[in-house]
Amino acid sequence: MLIKLLQLNCENGRFLTKIVNFLHQNDFDIINLQEASSGNLNRYNHNLDVFTELKQQLDYQGVLTQTMRSSDGKSYFGNATLFKPEFSLRKQNVI
Repeated sequence: MLIKLLQLNCENGRFLTKIVNFLHQNDFDIINLQEASSGNLNRYNHNLDVFTELKQQLDYQGVLTQTMRSSDGKSYFGNATLFKPEFSLRKQNVI
């Protein structure tokens, strides 16, 4: 089995439309994203939740590791891993 993997700094979703188009064109199995964010911790669009938006637009599953979180819990900054629905997460470790 061959797995197609991408590691990308998504820069807070700054170029989200271009990123989504690229991901659709290349059909990756697993996508690792740095600088996924939402709310006030998203420096380009406070109304955008990058992780949720990408999961919905790609129809992928995923996990989010928040390295920063606002005191009200509405904003985050961190790393996201997205994967096709036919994959399943067996274990998650944060180091």
